[in-house]
Amino acid sequence: MMNYNKLRFMETENTGTRITWVDTARGIGIFLVILAHVPVKDFYGFSIVRWIYIFHMPLFFFLAGLTHKKAELNVTAKKSFRQLVIPYIVLYVITCIFWILKSYFVHPEKFQTAAQVLKIIREDFLGMIFVTGLNTRYSVHENPVLWFLICLFWCKIIHSIFYRKNNEDNIKANICVTAFFLTIAFVIRKLNIPSFTKILVDDDVSKVADNFIPLSIGSITLAYPFFYTGTLLKEKIFKNDTEEKKSSIAIKTFLFFTLTTLLYCINTDNININHNRYGCDLLLFLLGGFCGILFMKNLSHLLNAINRPVGFFGANSLSVLAFHGITAYIVHKYSHSLHINLGSIFIDDSFSILTGIIFSLCSLLLCAIPAYLIKRFCPWMIGQRKK
Repeated sequence: MMNYNKLRFMETENTGTRITWVDTARGIGIFLVILAHVPVKDFYGFSIVRWIYIFHMPLFFFLAGLTHKKAELNVTAKKSFRQLVIPYIVLYVITCIFWILKSYFVHPEKFQTAAQVLKIIREDFLGMIFVTGLNTRYSVHENPVLWFLICLFWCKIIHSIFYRKNNEDNIKANICVTAFFLTIAFVIRKLNIPSFTKILVDDDVSKVADNFIPLSIGSITLAYPFFYTGTLLKEKIFKNDTEEKKSSIAIKTFLFFTLTTLLYCINTDNININHNRYGCDLLLFLLGGFCGILFMKNLSHLLNAINRPVGFFGANSLSVLAFHGITAYIVHKYSHSLHINLGSIFIDDSFSILTGIIFSLCSLLLCAIPAYLIKRFCPWMIGQRKK
């Protein structure tokens, strides 16, 4: 049995000791999250956004399971509420205020009467409560990416429900739960249940989804298998997490990158855990997710030379997740104001791949400001305690 007292820092996300490669993986992953939210044009049929969606959210659920500390249900519920639900509410309110003020200055005609103002506030409040990551006919969600926090909260609660004091692994029960969720996802897709097949809406709030499942409950079916796999493989991964030859790591990185790309080519449909979409085949979705996770794990070990700057954003990935929409807006706005052109910035309202990467990098770097301020002065906003 692994000595968990000696390696307890490996089980927690919010202590002073960090796991270098995990933070590096999170740092690369959060950059890919930003890039996936940028309108990047296809390059000779290759969609970098669709390629990213193969594994970027499975990666975060897997890493969350990998660093999850097992505890009784009441302990997990209290801790997860502090680390996930409170940050969800606080960060949502902050970004909501920003977008309302931005809308007020850009479209003051929408704020001419008290009824209009109350409608905006009501729709934003309901958007926070519904946690769909989408607009509905009743609500507007001002920070869609925060669905991840509530979905992760449910994953931790579900995992703890099947945790037993004298049987920490409880593998059979969790495998049954995982199989149950995957079966639900499969049945939903085959039956084409309308409330589970989301309509992806854009910034035009007149285009809404007719159906929704509140509290990100629908996303659990595809998220929990990756979370549970992380908890299951924790001991094995950390026990074998020793120094390995760079050449061997490089070969593994290339191998899993190739497999991930191959599965991207085979699974030609869109993937989005938030919308309960796993592409054209559930097995291909799982294989693609795990190949992408292994690609990112090996890549993170390979990038030791730059782990400090990348690891900073990984350690503060929640702040980046919450504020990258605002920083992207700022970069977009001022790049036009300053007449900065990075090649052909906009072609049919889309970036080239190179420009999308540069744009995403600028947005990420700008996120360092709120990340530092929150970490320094009010870490409770991201579920952490002041040191």
